Amino acid sequence: MTTAFVVRGSSRYHADAACQALDTARLNHGGGAVFQITDTAGHTPCLVCASPSVTEWTLTRENLGELLELVGPSKPHWAPLPAGHALAVSTEIDGLTIWAHNGMPRTVARFGDTITSQPGGTWTVQHAEETTR
Repeated sequence: MTTAFVVRGSSRYHADAACQALDTARLNHGGGAVFQITDTAGHTPCLVCASPSVTEWTLTRENLGELLELVGPSKPHWAPLPAGHALAVSTEIDGLTIWAHNGMPRTVARFGDTITSQPGGTWTVQHAEETTR
């Protein structure tokens, strides 16, 4: 029997009750309570507490919070505002800003891009438009 943890409204299950992404899921789903389940059918595994052999992920709106916890250092990337927009700051997240490793410039991974963990704790980003050319 599998024991897993879910937040109401989330499609992910977490194998570890202390998973950092579980806290993020709570925040993203209105501070919902965590429930223990034994049937994970209909849920997908959390990227943070899943098998450590996974080293490549395609960034989506659904896994943004988990990859934010997993890919360090990273932060949300805010979509640029159209010219002449009334707001001074963007309110829409369109990906992650990743500092690949010390001494390298930051890289933006947008939804659909592939993020790969490299040996030594570095990260690379394969942009979706590069793979469709």
